[in-house]
Amino acid sequence: LGAFTSDDCGRTSSALSFNPTAIDLSLPQRFSDVRWLASAAPDARLALGRNAGAATNRVSDCGPTGDCDGLAHLFWEDSDGTLGGAAPGAAPAASVISPAHPNLGDSGCEARAGYTHCPGLDLRTLYWEAPGILTQQTGRFLGRFKTWRESDGRESYSIGPKADMCLPSVPGQDRSWAVKANDQLNLTLFTSPPKNHRLRWFQESSDAALRVAIFLTQPFRLQVWVGNTDVSTLATDGSGDDAVGTPRLPELTDPHGAHAFDPHKRRFYLTLRGGDDRLRGGGVVTLRLLMVVQLSLTTTVPADEFDGASLVANVATLLQIPQTRIRVVQVQGVQADAGRRRLQDGATNATAAANATTIVLHISEPPLAADADAQGESGSVDVSDEVDFDAGELAELQTLSAVITDLAEAPSSPDAQPFEALSTALGLEVLGFELETTDPYSSPPPPPP
Repeated sequence: LGAFTSDDCGRTSSALSFNPTAIDLSLPQRFSDVRWLASAAPDARLALGRNAGAATNRVSDCGPTGDCDGLAHLFWEDSDGTLGGAAPGAAPAASVISPAHPNLGDSGCEARAGYTHCPGLDLRTLYWEAPGILTQQTGRFLGRFKTWRESDGRESYSIGPKADMCLPSVPGQDRSWAVKANDQLNLTLFTSPPKNHRLRWFQESSDAALRVAIFLTQPFRLQVWVGNTDVSTLATDGSGDDAVGTPRLPELTDPHGAHAFDPHKRRFYLTLRGGDDRLRGGGVVTLRLLMVVQLSLTTTVPADEFDGASLVANVATLLQIPQTRIRVVQVQGVQADAGRRRLQDGATNATAAANATTIVLHISEPPLAADADAQGESGSVDVSDEVDFDAGELAELQTLSAVITDLAEAPSSPDAQPFEALSTALGLEVLGFELETTDPYSSPPPPPP
């Protein structure tokens, strides 16, 4: 490449630039064995900055006063360093990003004329969508979706597609980010979340992993599929049907689809791994949010003696619902969660409370049956006909919550223990309890990163 200069008859000419009309998504480009001639001035090789655009098209969305995902998450892969000007084999692979969005990079990036060069940085596209939801179907506007990278605290946003790019098509509810491999990423949606989520990470290396943590404004139970395969057995928090081992958060070393939910931080954690089918639509992860009654109990039963199966059976009997709708999502000593439980006052329970255990259960709406034949688009489970939460299911959960509350507040004789009726029904001594029912349209302020 040659004969490019920053002053070409009074105007700048550049060898390579992005498509300024691709305002919603700039597809990654891969370069190798690039040969720069001496006539290609260093300040006229790449032009990846903001473009002023023209009044007759939508280019201005990526301009000095605009905001577009096509520029915010633009990256090119410099496979052998030659795009950045190095000789073949003389430099490591690198990512090239726009100088307008330096937070995609890391501390090793170098600002150059028209672009930023980041040796050793491996960026790939992470794509999120709400399957089945269109803005004009539900009247919902999801707004910005924020990412926060745990390794260095850098954050970025995806605003989603513009509304009028392909009339009469309605824009899909999707977001995309350029993300760094082998890192941990927090995702925050500032509105109430949709019922269904789908994630694709276009990373072909099986050695690369990413752990995402999605903030949820309310307590939820999540069903997780990879493709059309239910992966509840990969739950690391002990909530899966066949889950084993000590409850923990998923790690970068875990398999694709490993997941956990922290009911107190309101974060859902998910490990994504690369694979040789990821660029061909493989490895799609689908999340289905189930509304729940979150029941938090404080009990005298030691954590190592707790019988989860017995408690689930007793709750199912009390509420007259299938056991499949009930999950124990956390068991821990009360000292680790001090101040969160409504402990009953009085000397009777003081000693017991000092060594108590907290238990968190989710009583959910009916889960979707795992059906290997429920093949949806791109090899994923089909949830496209489920565009929103069901008001009838929410009403039933509120009724179940009222049953538990009425039992907990049932009058006791003067010499009876607090929560005696609830303790009898559940088969363990209850010192305190909290109830919270999902309100899917409530949006409290998100926590700090």
